[in-house]
Amino acid sequence: MKFHLPHWSLLISLLFTTLEAIPRGRRAIRNRNEGDINSVTGIGRYLVQGDIAVVQTRSRRAVIKQKHKKWKLPMPYSFDWNFPRRSRLRVLEAMRFWSEKTCVTFQENRYVYPHVRIFEGNGCWSFVGKQQSLREQSLSLESSCTDHTFVVAHEIAHTLGFFHEHARIDRDQFISIDYSNVNPNLTFAFAKESEKQLDHQSAPYEYGSVMHYSVDQFAVNTNRPVIYARDQKYAQAMGNRMRATFQDVSRMNVLYNCHERCANTVNRCQHGGYPAPSDCSQCVCPDGFGGQFCETIENQSIGQNGNSDCGGILWTSPSKNIEIRIKNIISPCSMSCSFNALELKLSNFTMTGTRFCCDEHIYSSHSNPKIFQSDGPLAVIGAYARYDYLDFNIEYRGV
Repeated sequence: MKFHLPHWSLLISLLFTTLEAIPRGRRAIRNRNEGDINSVTGIGRYLVQGDIAVVQTRSRRAVIKQKHKKWKLPMPYSFDWNFPRRSRLRVLEAMRFWSEKTCVTFQENRYVYPHVRIFEGNGCWSFVGKQQSLREQSLSLESSCTDHTFVVAHEIAHTLGFFHEHARIDRDQFISIDYSNVNPNLTFAFAKESEKQLDHQSAPYEYGSVMHYSVDQFAVNTNRPVIYARDQKYAQAMGNRMRATFQDVSRMNVLYNCHERCANTVNRCQHGGYPAPSDCSQCVCPDGFGGQFCETIENQSIGQNGNSDCGGILWTSPSKNIEIRIKNIISPCSMSCSFNALELKLSNFTMTGTRFCCDEHIYSSHSNPKIFQSDGPLAVIGAYARYDYLDFNIEYRGV
């Protein structure tokens, strides 16, 4: 990773994260998410929205609204006796992610009914919320699903009560669907919820949500998008399985009333953070920020601990805004940046930023690097790599 640091001008917080980098040749490109895996196995056509199981009649929401469908915590679960050890560790890692940032907890207990039975079935799928009519509620995770922590986290979020982000009733304000390019057997997977059924918690639409489909999900012609972002800045942000976002975590906290645990705690968290329900003295911080009060940068994630090349703070001389130019990106290139991405957060730090993984994303029509400007004296640059590597070269200055 190289930086050109001119004497221009305030603070750039740089986060570099490698998440579960996938060795070459392990179905990485083909199976980036649960939708891809279920398409390959053929199970997707029998599931709602591609990976959701239902019991007879159903009432669908962005998140569940009925109290009886929320789990009494800790959520009881069991592993099938032959569920692989490697897969168990990945499930526990995904559970730990939700537990550390919310009040949601899990307990292995096969003697409580209903409980979630985790098994190596055909594809990646789950029910949404607690199903009172089932003694054992299935959560299927075949080996391809457990290649990726946040594919597992996606399915666990379904189990806890989440539907897909792109199924929201208001989604047409933010995306459009090209049904002419959707596999005819899977067009139903893009159905949106009715206004009567929807509960999206008045939360902003999150293109980068771990619950959002990829831009080319179920495409007939994989060189053309299926989902078009109405705000083109987020064209490459959809389909994220690199991590659950700050907004995903916030919605889980709202769904399970986690904020009540810190109701008497003064919020000293910076940059839009809030007291962590698991420990009110700490903060749940927007992606890129860390420390007790979100006052510094986030620690490097899996694969980069102790690597001095990753993470840091770059300063400019005092200025109102920061101008950033990405000179190049060296990375496996894809339409949706599902595996590797460079992310710029230039204004609202609680939301997913603009993401890039190909040179074509950063150049104008005249082959000149695009220039991006922050809305204040702070910008966050995040880099993620699930497959192979990511290298980039930037210039910046205060303006």
